Amino acid sequence: MNEQEVKALKRTLVIAAAYYGTKIDNDVLALYVEDLIDLPFDKVNKAINELRRSPKQTRLPLPAMIRNRITPYAEENADDEGRIAAANILAAISKFGHTNKAEAREYIGELGWRVVESFGGWAVTCESVRFNNKEIVMAQYRDQANTLRRSAQRMVNDQIERVPERQKQIGETKPCNNP
Repeated sequence: MNEQEVKALKRTLVIAAAYYGTKIDNDVLALYVEDLIDLPFDKVNKAINELRRSPKQTRLPLPAMIRNRITPYAEENADDEGRIAAANILAAISKFGHTNKAEAREYIGELGWRVVESFGGWAVTCESVRFNNKEIVMAQYRDQANTLRRSAQRMVNDQIERVPERQKQIGETKPCNNP
C-alpha cells in the first residue's frame, strides 16, 4: 500500500470501529495497518465492507479475519507444507533407505531436506525413526519445516523492506565515466 492508501485504510478502520460502537486508539490502529499493509488496499477495503455486512460480525474484525477473507486458508495451506515435508521424509526412509541419499533428497524436496540436515543428516534421520515413535518424529519434522519456512519468509520480507533503502543508496552514487 502506498501512503495515501494507508491513510484511507486508517480512516476505514476508525469508521468501522465507530460502526461497532468502539473507539480504536492509535497504537491498535498502527497494529492493524502493520498486519494488513502487505495486501492490496482495494481488497482489504472490500473485505472490511463484506465482514461489516455479515450478521455474524458483531465487532470490529481482527486483521487475521480480514486477511482470511482475502486469502482464505492461507495460513493452513502454509502449514500443509510442513506436513507434506514430514510425510515425504518418512516415506523416503522406507522407500530409499539410508544408502540412497541422493534419491531420497530429490524425493523429499528442498524444505524437507533442510529438516533432515537440521536433525543431523540422512543417516541419523533414518536411524532415529522407529515403529513406536513415528507420530512424535513426524510432528517434530512438521514443526521444524514450518519454522524453517517462516524463518525464510521473514528473511525475504526483510530484504524486500530494504529495497527502497538500497535504491536510494544506488541513486546517490555517481555514474562511472568509462572511456
